[in-house]
Amino acid sequence: MLKSILLVSSLSLSVLPGVSAAQNNFTTTEGIQKSCELQEKKAFKLGNSNADKQSQVLCRDLALLKQVTHWFDELKVNPNRDYTSKEFDAFVRKELSHIRKELSASRQVLEKLQLKAGEGLVMEPAQWQLDLNGDGKLSTWEKYFFAVVKPGERPISFSLPSDDVKYYQEHFNLQARFQVDQSDVYWTLAYHQFFEGLVNMVLSFQLDVNDRKQMRIKMIDQATLQKSHALIGAGLATSERMRLSLLAETDDKDEWIPNPQQKNHVFPLAMDQEAFDIWGRFLNETIPLWNGKTLLAASKNAGGLLGASAKICEPGRGLNVAELFRKAPNYFDTNLSVKYACMTIDQDHPPSQITKMAEEALERGRNNPKSPEWNFLRYLYWVN
Repeated sequence: MLKSILLVSSLSLSVLPGVSAAQNNFTTTEGIQKSCELQEKKAFKLGNSNADKQSQVLCRDLALLKQVTHWFDELKVNPNRDYTSKEFDAFVRKELSHIRKELSASRQVLEKLQLKAGEGLVMEPAQWQLDLNGDGKLSTWEKYFFAVVKPGERPISFSLPSDDVKYYQEHFNLQARFQVDQSDVYWTLAYHQFFEGLVNMVLSFQLDVNDRKQMRIKMIDQATLQKSHALIGAGLATSERMRLSLLAETDDKDEWIPNPQQKNHVFPLAMDQEAFDIWGRFLNETIPLWNGKTLLAASKNAGGLLGASAKICEPGRGLNVAELFRKAPNYFDTNLSVKYACMTIDQDHPPSQITKMAEEALERGRNNPKSPEWNFLRYLYWVN
């Protein structure tokens, strides 16, 4: 998550004629250090141009990354910490509230940003070599933290960053260079909306540890939960806006995310027409489901999460996802906790086809691990 926030925020940077190179230079290690030093001195409000505002976003997110890294180091100090105590809960909530505040500030800047052709900043992420944990040293993982993965089908890894130099030389494009456009701004904005929404969702609940034999999830803030729903919904809408913006592009020079006709890019995944079509189908089903226009109703014979969700509602009824957020129960402990969100399937609330898409993708994936549907999680990770 942290790497994604920083990388996607960086891709929305812009530069205008006459802007000081020392103020908004993100092509070198020295440039990003000096630019962010200036922004931090002005509380991330230095300048009013598009370039300055994008500098604000990147530098604010970078400061947030450093803060969170330091926070994780604090967790290591006391390995015997009671992770179910009220003190630990307050410790976590304080950090999450700070993350939410910073993400919100960046999101609000991005929501108003509109770049004209040629205003985007040319960037080389592998040159951003920064001391992220503040120990005064530049570790190998810090040196290559922002490097872009080489195009291909290398599996996604959620493990800790590697300290093997050869690993980065083999799997990363250390010469990646591209210029930002408006589609990349939408990409960045969508990620901020999603992450801020997820943080709000976590802050809406609390682990009830009064009964150590049965720890339950307690809803404590309905308004924050509704804010989470709105932000994630906005992220889905922004993702569709980005998809259409990418398809409308006619240039083909120094691209980050390409459309099927663009070849000059450094994006890690192939974005052919089939990928765009699957992406569009997914959003076309997910957005109305998220907004409560369609209902989640899986086949009773489905396995995994789909099969579990099918057991929540009676036959002829489906789960209204929006209702889950509008009126959450006091506790989430069993499937019965969400039965209140079940509605009758009718003309006004038809069943979503998202479950059918998922079942078809799983079936194709069993027979062909390289099928576009099976790899769609890779696209969600990179393209939201």
